[in-house]
Amino acid sequence: MPLNDVKFTHATGGLGRTAPSEDHISGLIFYEMDPSMEGTFVVGAPEELANRSIASFNPNNKDEELKLQHIVYYHVQEFFRMNPTGKLYVKIVGKGKGEEKDRKYVKYSEVQDLQFFAKRSIRQIGIYDPAFDSDASMTTLGQITSDLEENESAPVSILIQGKQSKSLKNLPSLAGSGSKYVSVLLGESMSGLAGKMRAGKKAEVLDNDVLIGLVGTALGAVSKAAVHENIGW
Repeated sequence: MPLNDVKFTHATGGLGRTAPSEDHISGLIFYEMDPSMEGTFVVGAPEELANRSIASFNPNNKDEELKLQHIVYYHVQEFFRMNPTGKLYVKIVGKGKGEEKDRKYVKYSEVQDLQFFAKRSIRQIGIYDPAFDSDASMTTLGQITSDLEENESAPVSILIQGKQSKSLKNLPSLAGSGSKYVSVLLGESMSGLAGKMRAGKKAEVLDNDVLIGLVGTALGAVSKAAVHENIGW
């Protein structure tokens, strides 16, 4: 993960005082959501989402239909499952309207917005973006992370997940993109709650190829891991 500026706080006697770690402070940005869900807020536990009328998918209800709010809840829940002591800032962005349906309008400015909302304390941000375009998005996100590090003293790592090719040979190469703090996530759990959510998907509610992903799980693992640890261990 990128490292912030090193600052020393001197206590009585001139001895350095260890500042509390902020490595657990994370952010989640959701794109292509229902406009009624839009907002920016902080949560300390997934249950707090109920205050914003965002509910969990109920796998015990055979008639439960998968909705966008369930996907938000799932990733927040997964973050705290991986890191119960984490702190999470959430930003939900509604679906584009009119000309905004052309995803060229997306500049990922919400990354800076969320970092500034958190007073530059976020260390890693997960992005759920069903319309993710690898080439253009990687370049844009690379520029954003560089600017936050160099000009704002607010470095952040990005984990982004969007729909990808089902064929590995068709995946684009990101070598040479210059986006050293941006990682692309692939896949999702086919068992557990994610598997039950996909089984509960109804074509009339969500697209057949709706993305669920694993960005919440990965973000929680990164926020808990020490800088020398691999989250795949």
